Amino acid sequence: MNTVSYSHDQIAVWLRGLAQIARADGHFSREEEELIRAFAAHNPETMAGGEAQSLPSVEPAELAMVLGVKTAIAESFFAYGRGDRLGGWRVFRR
Repeated sequence: MNTVSYSHDQIAVWLRGLAQIARADGHFSREEEELIRAFAAHNPETMAGGEAQSLPSVEPAELAMVLGVKTAIAESFFAYGRGDRLGGWRVFRR
């Protein structure tokens, strides 16, 4: 199994994006909170003890700048956004 390292900025933007997706339907569920916390375990200072739903939004330009365009991490993020939760999990489990 290959290990892939992601920068603090990549993980932070990913988490902010996940929180934004979770807020999009007007209901931040317990499952969404727990999933984001599981991702944050890889970069605990990102949430600094706060709630996932309080993470700030992220602009599309920032996502592109930090995650890249047509990169593996960007494609995994967008797979998550389409509902492929395993796609998102693979980013941190490689």
